[in-house]
Amino acid sequence: MALPSLGALAERFRAHVKGTRFGPVFIATISATAHTFSRSRQRVALDGLDVLFVQVYEHTSGCTTTSAQQSFKLKPDTLIIQDMADSFSVEHGEYRQITLALPRQLLVPYLIENRTYPFLSVDTSDPTAAAVVNMLRLFRDQAEQMSKQDADLMINCLVGLTANVLNRFQNPAREVSQKDLYTARQLKALDVIRQRFHEVDFSSTELAQQLKMSRTSLYRLLEPMGGFNDCVREQRMRHAIRLIRTSSQETLSVQELAEECGYAHATSFTRFFKEHFGTIPSEVMGGLSALKGHHLQYSESIFAQWLNASFFF
Repeated sequence: MALPSLGALAERFRAHVKGTRFGPVFIATISATAHTFSRSRQRVALDGLDVLFVQVYEHTSGCTTTSAQQSFKLKPDTLIIQDMADSFSVEHGEYRQITLALPRQLLVPYLIENRTYPFLSVDTSDPTAAAVVNMLRLFRDQAEQMSKQDADLMINCLVGLTANVLNRFQNPAREVSQKDLYTARQLKALDVIRQRFHEVDFSSTELAQQLKMSRTSLYRLLEPMGGFNDCVREQRMRHAIRLIRTSSQETLSVQELAEECGYAHATSFTRFFKEHFGTIPSEVMGGLSALKGHHLQYSESIFAQWLNASFFF
């Protein structure tokens, strides 16, 4: 696939993509020279790309992803799961990777929670992660020769294993070293926020009481993540996008959406939504409704659209 020229700086950029599509599922090898990949909140809201990318880097000269105000170095032969409904950016050095695109709807029946998932990197010393990485390589190498029946079986296995990894490593109850109690407390706080963000009157005082700590300690705990209000708003905005994408009600009102997300009034919800995504809820609802009406065409071109729209120099 040839990417369009984006000016003088793009002349030094080269990328090669070779892949196979089975309905809305893609398996591809991507190699490219250095560039920056940016997935903004506005892009998340408007393009309807509701998939998780399951990846392994076969080679990298240095790549770093930034998600939720944290940075992670990407290492070869490590399982990476990236939720495309979450905003993030990646500073790529030269690299080659295998990418499997899985629509969220395939994973939902196996997940403990139907939500967006932050960036996850799991070393292949974990047996399930190792199994996923090995299957990614096998699927990539054999996809062109596979029958649809065999490909469906492979996809089902990868879906189940990927969901198991997400359930284990994104669960705040997962094993955490005694030396990392601070992280454990942060995870517990975020877990409570995920459970209660829809409550209109949910406050930092209630959260501190539930965690059995002072408000001062809670402030220090959540400050690196933007504070209590930002953490709650992030969960509410993610839930809003998820509701817009999955609702079967074509007439879902902004007021109903606001109430589902913990806001008593549509006006305050709309204001926060625009601050977060750079657009208003009704525009997103109208745009995604049009995409749902052309689902097959959209699924066929989604991978190419993602590549062509997301490289910045």
